[in-house]
Amino acid sequence: MELPSKAELVGSRINGFSSHLGSYGMGGVGILGLQLDDQWLIICLDGAGNWVEYENRMIEDYFYEDYDRGKPWVTDDADEISGKLAGSTIVDFDVQKHSMAIQLDTGSSILIHPDASRRPLFEGTKRERVFLDTDDLRHAITLSPTGELYA
Repeated sequence: MELPSKAELVGSRINGFSSHLGSYGMGGVGILGLQLDDQWLIICLDGAGNWVEYENRMIEDYFYEDYDRGKPWVTDDADEISGKLAGSTIVDFDVQKHSMAIQLDTGSSILIHPDASRRPLFEGTKRERVFLDTDDLRHAITLSPTGELYA
């Protein structure tokens, strides 16, 4: 995958959002996407909503009540983020090996914070969601002409 440049994204308007892109045949793998003017900005992480935050709230965290964590933007019952993002324009885009920041004209940011303690634990192992030394977000974020992805 090719990481989009800052120049490709700055000025792009967000028209839609999905936290359930990707399919392995029985359902989505939770790849996150921002629908821009004529393409999708895709964050290709399994369960990406558990890695990404907006306004200091996780996009997804299905066990937040079990651990007394704050309510995420997307739950089984509601999607509170799509309306917040719609109409926003990207004003800055920065991706490092283990972090990401998308600054919006609203003053808000879409982040993957380098501090793993800000993310929900993996439920099965109760371990932090950490990047391995060999992981690199610059190889996991791309532009796509469609949100129909198959993993």
